[in-house]
Amino acid sequence: MGKKGLKRCAGIFLLVLLLMPLPAGCGKTAETEEREISMPAENLRVIMMENEPEDGMDELYEQLDALTVPELGCTVRFEFIPWGNERKQLNIAVASGEYDIIPGGNFSDYLIQISHNAFLALNEYLYLVPDLVEHYKYYSDDYLEGYEINGKLYGIPQFGGGSLMNDSEGFFYREDLRRKWGCPEITSLETMEEYLYAAKSDPQYRDKPLITDNRIWQSLWILLAGDKYLEISSIQEMPFIVVPADDPGTIVNRLETPEFRKVLEYLKKWKEDGILEADMLSLSDNEGERGLELMNNEDKPCETNVPIWSVTANYIKSLTVNHPEWEYGFFTYISANKRFFMGDTALGSALYVSSRTKYPETAVKLLEKVHTDQRYYDLFLYGVDGIHYHNMDGKISYEGISYSNKYGMTVAGDALLNREEVPVNEQWEEVTEQTERWREKIYPQAEKNPLDGFEFFLDGLDMEIENMETVRQQYFQPLVCGYYSDEADLEQVIEKLEEAGLEKYMEVAEEQIEEKLSETE
Repeated sequence: MGKKGLKRCAGIFLLVLLLMPLPAGCGKTAETEEREISMPAENLRVIMMENEPEDGMDELYEQLDALTVPELGCTVRFEFIPWGNERKQLNIAVASGEYDIIPGGNFSDYLIQISHNAFLALNEYLYLVPDLVEHYKYYSDDYLEGYEINGKLYGIPQFGGGSLMNDSEGFFYREDLRRKWGCPEITSLETMEEYLYAAKSDPQYRDKPLITDNRIWQSLWILLAGDKYLEISSIQEMPFIVVPADDPGTIVNRLETPEFRKVLEYLKKWKEDGILEADMLSLSDNEGERGLELMNNEDKPCETNVPIWSVTANYIKSLTVNHPEWEYGFFTYISANKRFFMGDTALGSALYVSSRTKYPETAVKLLEKVHTDQRYYDLFLYGVDGIHYHNMDGKISYEGISYSNKYGMTVAGDALLNREEVPVNEQWEEVTEQTERWREKIYPQAEKNPLDGFEFFLDGLDMEIENMETVRQQYFQPLVCGYYSDEADLEQVIEKLEEAGLEKYMEVAEEQIEEKLSETE
């Protein structure tokens, strides 16, 4: 729990002690002994990827305790990590060993953490949670096996749709302004760029940056590389290497591809023309919350790096309340591709149990409850009825709920337990329906990705990973933030990566991919 929660609990505890009547003698009363016996010794600490809500945590813990104390013999308390510098904060949380359940995914260094034995291999604990195992067989009998890495299951993934739950990022924009500016329908990089320059010509946005997320290079890669390459994992985790789609057994350096050079040219032009934020290097790894704030304040008309789930869950909810007259569009980058651009296991987020937990069995049983018991799911995903949401005949309503009281465990979603949401207003309902049409474009009929089910096991590459991370921070990141002058800048980064051990890293990846491909032949 955060410092605020700790202080609050400490104050309550002190007050209880002061008000408690003292026994006549120095021994314990029967009432005191019963109270001590009923208090569970186990307290699970769980990382939540979200801002801590302004109100309602005392009520949430009270309702959680009413479930977990008698049923699991434990209490559960949360530590909130806001989206922004989540990768760094999660690394600190994992290294501390203070937390029992930790989220991971392409927003974290979970592959590195697994190679360092940071998470519990769950296979030997699955006999304790038969309902969880059965739950994950809804789509296929081997669903959880498909999430194993090097033969071991390290995380319980988000669940839905027959594949690991993930929605593609895209370009979210104001459709009413697109029509006002006379821009064509946005279906490509060219039409997206036309919208950006039209916005730059509008007095409302002339002196303001339109792209405020330093992950824009990843969007450009998807658009420019198309279906020519497949990601080995996610582009966030492995920015330096890809495989050709027509030769998946060969590893190539992304920086040496002609498509990456085109990415840098776009970034250079956009920086010079004021499309990019002036100092992209000062930004966090995830500027989604700030992007929403800027749109609400009419300081920008679009967002370039927002996943479709966030469009529905965050952007539209907030924007349509404050600006009900606006209309929206969403261009999913991956929709233009003929193939999935990354393997399926790289798409999913999951909850991991720390290998340093004192209560592994209880932690695994808690994960079972979250994914199979509606009472637990509602508390983890929605919070307290009347404070964080309203239960309207089984549906979720956020009418009258302050945005500061937004709550939800974003890495525990389960399509089988999700509740239907009541539309905020007519515009929200229309766009929600439109969102479903946008989703249909994300994964068009595609050829099977030969890397589906593959996870790169990083064991034995600690030195190379550490060295390449240093190069990423010092040389690569400025390059993809628009600080690119000519070919010499790119060659310098390539040289630094080679010195850091990129060649060995690629050799190990190629060996593992060849083994994976040989199994499927």
